[in-house]
Amino acid sequence: MPPGSRPLVVINTADTAQNDLMADFVTIIGSFTARLYGRRRTKRKTEQVLAALQRNGNRREPEAGKSY
Repeated sequence: MPPGSRPLVVINTADTAQNDLMADFVTIIGSFTARLYGRRRTKRKTEQVLAALQRNGNRREPEAGKSY
């Protein structure tokens, strides 16, 4: 081994190819689930912001720094 280099050790904890495939499948499903929950949360949050804007739409905040 050249000086300054380090060995690369790869450890595969799956006993069989089927276990490895199942672990990959669970990871993919978890990723898609997180993405779907994130979309739902974003939609709910957007609806809450729009509702708040509609409730408070008639009131206007004074503009900062504006002098008459």
